[in-house]
Amino acid sequence: MAYAPFTRTAIFVAGFAVVMFAAGCRKAEEPARAQRPRMLSEGTFNPYDTARVIVDTVRIDLDRDGISELVVTSRDKAIAPDPLLPKTFDRLEVFRFDTARKVFTTFFIDPVESGSAVTFTDVTRRGLAEIVVTTNAGGNDPIASQGMSVFGSKADGRFTIIFYANSGAPEIRDLNGDRVPEILVTEEYWGVMSHDEAIAYTASVHSFDGNEFVENNLRFSAHFDAEIGRCRAAYQRAKTAKGKSAADFSFETYKAFTELLLWLIAKGDLYEVRRVWGVEKQFLSLRLSAEQYEDLDGLVQDSLAEQQQAAADEVLQ
Repeated sequence: MAYAPFTRTAIFVAGFAVVMFAAGCRKAEEPARAQRPRMLSEGTFNPYDTARVIVDTVRIDLDRDGISELVVTSRDKAIAPDPLLPKTFDRLEVFRFDTARKVFTTFFIDPVESGSAVTFTDVTRRGLAEIVVTTNAGGNDPIASQGMSVFGSKADGRFTIIFYANSGAPEIRDLNGDRVPEILVTEEYWGVMSHDEAIAYTASVHSFDGNEFVENNLRFSAHFDAEIGRCRAAYQRAKTAKGKSAADFSFETYKAFTELLLWLIAKGDLYEVRRVWGVEKQFLSLRLSAEQYEDLDGLVQDSLAEQQQAAADEVLQ
């Protein structure tokens, strides 16, 4: 669904009064308290006093009722912005126009840690425009530093956060071709490898259940199975490679088998994790370094222990 272009400039309101909110200093996790409003007959819409700096203002009809909301991102003026991330913000606020009083009032407010961008997408495919906030904590590792929050309406109509991840470079993508996007979260594993050799893999797939995006990896087994098939082939090539030095052979075999394990664990197929480890561990113990083998054994044992704990917790519930 195509949306009209957004107005990313200051909003000028004429012909009716506008409430100006003033927000004092606050803790990062606390919403600002609206102070006594001042009435303006015209001029730039600025709901804050000098304690905050507006980063961006967007006028958009989020709920498709014919009346636009104002989505405002801002930051505490006392916190100097990162020169590399000048558009960083720490608050998202939505103002809705009160047609009876002819003023804008706060409809929704939420603190945002390291907000870097705001887009509007019908992620749930309900004909609404959800607010997608990208966060960036800085650094040179996008998987570790980039997160995402999605704000939208639950089944009961409450507007709130419906997805959150503070890292993992979340990606909105339709995995199964039903035209309803999922959100993929990535993780890295570097074990006994250097950081530039870290293995990136899909750790979780989240789908909308009518209220929020929930993790459901097994539902998207085809995505994981495709990667698992690729990893199996890569492992077979590595373990049968000829003409490699002992160090190169052990590293490439270790990395290929590690990636296979990670995708199996992410899918939730721990039966296959146990089986393939039982088949391959003797060969790996002879061909890998002690450090590499111990890392693989630890990865397997930790994943199986987590499964047992999860099963025990489910029984107790």
